[in-house]
Amino acid sequence: MRTLLFSLLTAPAVMLLMGWLVVPLTTKIGIEGTMRALIAIFNVCTLLISAVMEKCRLSTAMIWLGLGNALIITLDGSTGAHAMKYSILGYDPMIGARYYGIGNEYMGVLIGALVLGVTAALQRSHGGVEPALRGGGLGIEPLLVGSGKIEASPRLGVAAVSPAAALLACGAFLLVTACLAAPSLGANAGGALSAAVAFGVAGAHCFAGERWRELRLGRGAALLSALLALGLGALWLLNSADSPAAFARESHVGRAFHALHAGHFDQIGLLIERKLRMNVHLLRASAWSKVLITSLFVMAVLVLRPRGRFRLWQHKYPYWMYGFSANMVGAIAALLLNDSGIVAAATLIIFVAVPMQLLRLQELEAS
Repeated sequence: MRTLLFSLLTAPAVMLLMGWLVVPLTTKIGIEGTMRALIAIFNVCTLLISAVMEKCRLSTAMIWLGLGNALIITLDGSTGAHAMKYSILGYDPMIGARYYGIGNEYMGVLIGALVLGVTAALQRSHGGVEPALRGGGLGIEPLLVGSGKIEASPRLGVAAVSPAAALLACGAFLLVTACLAAPSLGANAGGALSAAVAFGVAGAHCFAGERWRELRLGRGAALLSALLALGLGALWLLNSADSPAAFARESHVGRAFHALHAGHFDQIGLLIERKLRMNVHLLRASAWSKVLITSLFVMAVLVLRPRGRFRLWQHKYPYWMYGFSANMVGAIAALLLNDSGIVAAATLIIFVAVPMQLLRLQELEAS
């Protein structure tokens, strides 16, 4: 079970790297031979990497898989996205799904993986509890108080994050957001806004002090509004173009900003309507879309308003829970801010559901 769960986190990077093999293999052994070879390569590589990760501590495995996925996607996107053009999770120019930048599939993976990797690293170095995959104590004593709620032993606290670690993490968040917003790199407006929300919530939880650790309604609304405004500002700056030549080269996001600046609000209205229709179509096309949305909001309630075991995890694995909260908010933002948001939310939520199941398996083994 652990190996299969790890394979879900390993698969996106393997699928992306396989994009480099499509053209050479097709040239040598044809289309059918390439399909068979790629299936075999995918199965072998995914299971081998998963088996290696299974031998590591859980926090170490999450750091490698989270930061590894994010680094591979960012490097490919910043060097022409050659692997993504042929990846099964990449965009598809044959049907006009996407011609440049990063699609919603890998956008969700990029955001979820980076948040998971950063928060796992913070948990490893500052969380006070080192999750071990096999055996060993859990390092905390649950206490039953008079109200029946489960609380953690007060002997464990959350160590303050060092300025260097906070600066490094925030730098990574800003860099990925800029890559998603840039017309020559990610060119994904909804992705940039979703990243601003997810990374901002993660930063507020991890670095902004105790009062931001529990976002109440008013404070949470103010934070989300500020993050969306910052995301829009980044999109505006990176997609602004004055000359006709630059306008001809800019992305669809840049053209939308030009239409807005010129007062063509009817075009903006049609753009929003088209994106909403795409989401409605995807929801009607499959019952699994409705299942995913239901699961998304149920998990959001469990993570953002934890009870029982999830509340205990807040004390045992604080930074993991901060990452889960940020990714859940980011998944909801991706669902609402993208024309095929259900796709982005589906790939992003993997980096919440799978680590949570691995944590639970770890506890069951230790008990």
